[in-house]
Amino acid sequence: MKLNIFSKLVITVLSVAFVIGGFSIYLFSSQQRRITEDIYYGFANSTARSLDANISENDLKDTEGLKERLLKLLLLDPELLAISVNLEQDGKFQQLVSTEDSELTKEALDEDSKENLESFNTNKSRYHKEIYKGTNALSVIVPMHLSGKVVGTYDIVISLAVLNEALNSQTKNIVLVSLVSIVSIILIVLVVARLIILNPLSKLIVATKKIENGDFDIQIDNKTNDEIADLSRAYVQMAQKLKSSYAELEQRVIEKTSELSKILAKSQEQNRLLEDNKGAMINLLEDSRALEEELKVEKESVEKKVIERTNELSKEKAKLISSIEALNRAYILLDLGGNVILTNKQVDGILGKIDGAWSLSKLQEKMGENFNLAFSFKECLGSKKPITVEKISPGNKFLRMHMGPVLLDEKNVMGVLIVVGDVTEEKALERSREEFFSIASHELRTPLTAIRGNASLIKEFFKEKLKDPQLVEMIDDIEESSVRLIDIVNDFLNMGRLEQGRMQFKLEEFDLAELVRDSINQYQVTGSRQKLYLNFEEPKEKMIVRADKERTRQTLINLIGNGIKFTNEGGVTITTKLASGNACIYITDTGRGIPPENQGLLFRKFQQAGSSLYTRDTTKGTGLGLYISKLMIEGMGGKIWLDNSQVDKGTTFAFCLPLVTKKL
Repeated sequence: MKLNIFSKLVITVLSVAFVIGGFSIYLFSSQQRRITEDIYYGFANSTARSLDANISENDLKDTEGLKERLLKLLLLDPELLAISVNLEQDGKFQQLVSTEDSELTKEALDEDSKENLESFNTNKSRYHKEIYKGTNALSVIVPMHLSGKVVGTYDIVISLAVLNEALNSQTKNIVLVSLVSIVSIILIVLVVARLIILNPLSKLIVATKKIENGDFDIQIDNKTNDEIADLSRAYVQMAQKLKSSYAELEQRVIEKTSELSKILAKSQEQNRLLEDNKGAMINLLEDSRALEEELKVEKESVEKKVIERTNELSKEKAKLISSIEALNRAYILLDLGGNVILTNKQVDGILGKIDGAWSLSKLQEKMGENFNLAFSFKECLGSKKPITVEKISPGNKFLRMHMGPVLLDEKNVMGVLIVVGDVTEEKALERSREEFFSIASHELRTPLTAIRGNASLIKEFFKEKLKDPQLVEMIDDIEESSVRLIDIVNDFLNMGRLEQGRMQFKLEEFDLAELVRDSINQYQVTGSRQKLYLNFEEPKEKMIVRADKERTRQTLINLIGNGIKFTNEGGVTITTKLASGNACIYITDTGRGIPPENQGLLFRKFQQAGSSLYTRDTTKGTGLGLYISKLMIEGMGGKIWLDNSQVDKGTTFAFCLPLVTKKL
C-alpha cells in the first residue's frame, strides 16, 4: 500500500510523541518515588536522633517505660509502623525492646543482622524495602548513640502505603494529562501541516498538470511568504516565459540587463556597507585592546590591594595571638556548638596538661564536679550576658572564671570566651589576713577592756584625788579611746565570724516596728542626737519577721547612727513598707549626701564614701559598719541597699527581712 506524505507525517508524529511521553512519565515517576523515599529516610534519621537525645542509660534498664515512650511516638505519627531498639554484644545484636511482641521482630532482627552490623561499624544508616504485615514498608537501620558512642541500632519501619497510593494516583493523572496533551499537539500539527504544506503542494500539482497539457495561463493563489510561495511564483513566471519565449526575447534581454544593473548597484552598495562595517570592526578591536589594557592595570591594582590587606590582617592576627599568649590567664574560645577553637599556653599551666585537644567535657573534668560548665555555657549563650564565677576549687587550687558571649551585633552570637585565672595565692593571702585580724582582735580586746575598766574605776573611786584638770581630761581621753578601740576590735571579730560563716543567728519572731521604737528610745536617752529630729512613721499593721533580733537592732542602730553623724541640720526619718513578702525599713537623713562616683564604694571593707577617695575621716568610724550590716542582713535571708542619695540633700538606706507567713 502506497502512503502519501500526510500519512507518513501522521505516523511519525504519533510515534515520536508516544515515545517521548512514555519516557517522561517513567522518569518523573521514578524521580518522585526516589525523592519521597529519601525524605522518609531522612525522617527516620531525625527520629533516631530525637531518641538519642532523650534516651539515657537508666531508660535502657527500664524497658517497659522505654517501650511505652516508643508506642507514644507511633501514635504521634501514623506512618511509623514499628520501632525496635537493638543492643550490640560481642558482634551480635540482641533486641532490647520493640513495639511489636510477635516473633516477626526477632526473625527480622536475624535477617537484618548484617545490615545492623554494617550500620554499627560504619556509624551510617542503611535501609531496604520490605513487606510488613501485608503493607509495603521502608525499613531503616540507624546507629544508636549513648554518651557520644555507638551502642546499638534502631530498626524503624515506615509505611509506604500512602506513598504508593499517592504515586499511583499521580501517575494516572500524569498519563491522562500527557495523552490529552499528545493528542492535542498531534491535531494541531496535522492541521497546521495541511494548511501550510499540503494545500499549497496540491495547487502546485494542479498547475504542473496544466503546463504539461500546454496551458501556460496559470494562477496560483498562495498568500503565504515561504519557500512554497516562492516555488508557486516561480511556476507562474516559468509559464509566462515559455508562452512568450521568442516574441519577447529581446525585451527579456533588456529587462534582464536592467535587472543585472540593479543587482550590480545593489552589490556595490553592499560592498560599500561591508567597507564601513570593516572600519567599525577595526575601531571596535582597538577599543577592545584599550579596555583590555585598562582591565589589566585595574586587576594588578586590585591584586596589590588584596596582598596589602592580607599582610595587614596577618599582622593583626599575629598581634592578637601574641596578646592572647601574653595573658597570665587561661584563654579559651568556644563556638556555638561548644567546640574549643582557640586556647593559649596558660590553659595547660592553670588547668593542667591533657592528652589530645581540649573540649568542653575535658574542661569540665579539670574544673571539678562542683561547677557545671555546660550549664553556664548555655546560660551565657541564651542571656547574651557575661557570667563571673569568683570561686572554683578543683583539688587544691582556687580559680576565678569570667565567661562572656562573642557578639557580631546585638542579636547574633558567634561563640563564648572563657578566661580563667589562678587566684590560689590571692585566696591564701586573704585567708591569712582574716586570721591575722581575728588573732589580733582577740589579743587586743583583753588589755583594752582592762584599760577601760581601770579608767572607769579611777573616775569613780579616786575622783577627789584628781584635782589637776589636765589629768582628769587625760583620764577621760583614755576611757573614750579604749571604748572606741573595743568597738573597732568587736567590728573586726564580727567581720571575721561573718566572713568565715561562724556567726550563729538566733532566729525568732518579733515585731520590726517595735524594735525601731526601742532603738529610737536609745538615742532619746543618750542625747547623741544634738539638735536633730528623729521621726518614725508608724505602720498601720504589725510587721512580724523571723530574724536575729539583736543583729537586726545592731544594723538599725548603725544606719540611724550614720544618718545622725553625717547630718548637721534637719534630722532622720524612718519609714516602713511591705513588699513581696518582706518587711522593709527606710532610713532617710537630710545630711551631706554621697557623690555618685563614690556610691560604688559602699558595703565594702574599710571604705568610706566621703567626698574624697584618698582621705579617711577617722572620727566617723572604721568603714566596716555597712559591710558588717550587709553580711548580717544577708545571713538572715534579707537584703540591704542604698535606695537614694543626692549631694547636700540627703541619703536613704534601706533593708528588708522576710515576713512570717500566717498559718490558717
